[in-house]
Amino acid sequence: VNFSAGLRELKLYRGEVLINTGSDRRPFVVNTPQGHLRPLGTRFSVREQHGRTLLNVYEGSVQARCADSDQTRIVPAGQGVTFDRQRVAPMQRAQPGREAWANGVLMAGDMRLADFIAELASYREGHLGIDPQVANLRVMGTFPLQDTDQVLAMLEQVLPVRVERRFTWWVTVVAR
Repeated sequence: VNFSAGLRELKLYRGEVLINTGSDRRPFVVNTPQGHLRPLGTRFSVREQHGRTLLNVYEGSVQARCADSDQTRIVPAGQGVTFDRQRVAPMQRAQPGREAWANGVLMAGDMRLADFIAELASYREGHLGIDPQVANLRVMGTFPLQDTDQVLAMLEQVLPVRVERRFTWWVTVVAR
């Protein structure tokens, strides 16, 4: 965070942030390794993951600019984009689940189990893996993030999987 007399700047190195900007005469900028975001009075989420930035805009609009090119796009409310250091991908509908985590909820709308487990893993300590045999099962629902063991137990109830615990910090979801 760098707030000065002329600028409000946030650098996101990894992870995700949900931002609701307030009125201030100083410009607000979010920098990620892939580029720069300038909100235009708004509510939005930014996630840095695997060399890409994911932007979802819920109110207002955000200008996204790639770090190594002049490619720029203004993303309006209800839309989202991913971008790397060179290119901004085409706009898609904003993912409402990208702001649900701020309320302690993980939303899955017909999500691959492998993607769901990868997302859940970022909310718990240690290793959370998945057997490739069950990776393509589909998950749908809302899940409480304050107790990831409860989420894993819920998966065991509705999917043909079981949770294998080698240690308290090493957990794998495998076929039942």
